[in-house]
Amino acid sequence: MSVGSDVVAANPHSHGFVRIDRRWQRAETVTLRFPMQVRVDRGRETPYPRLDYFEKQRREAYNIAVTDSPFVSVSYGPLLFALPIPDRDPGTPVAGASWKFALDASAAEIQVERTPFPKHWSWQIDAPLVLRAPVRAFDWNPTNARPLPATPVEGGEPASARLVPYDCTKFRVSMFPVTVAAWGKP
Repeated sequence: MSVGSDVVAANPHSHGFVRIDRRWQRAETVTLRFPMQVRVDRGRETPYPRLDYFEKQRREAYNIAVTDSPFVSVSYGPLLFALPIPDRDPGTPVAGASWKFALDASAAEIQVERTPFPKHWSWQIDAPLVLRAPVRAFDWNPTNARPLPATPVEGGEPASARLVPYDCTKFRVSMFPVTVAAWGKP
């Protein structure tokens, strides 16, 4: 962290807070730099613990579904990222939007892109922080009984996906199918 032109070591006490003990001058600024890195977390789909939350058709599908499908999620520091699916109006995604992708990358292969924060932010899909991830387009038709492919994806056309912070889009994919190659990477 830097205060004015001085760099200050941030040594948190036992509760995680950092105290800067100094005499402050008018108009001084504090710049915080948090160590952040891209993380790709692996998971396996599990049954939803509150099936009563879903409508009857979905509850029945979950009752007969075999889960354990592999997926990955992408984070940068504390932020979960998602593939935004553009919307025509609140509640309706754009017809024909591309979203059928399997992540084909390790964390080291995902690029971080930053742009200046806009003066007026009209909608979050234009987030000033995005990730570019190698993906493979494939034929994916999720259902209530099987929302994710049962196994890692083979083949597909190489592409690049623009990921935004999870809450910066209404329609999104954040539990990605994963390619065979990416599933085997650390």
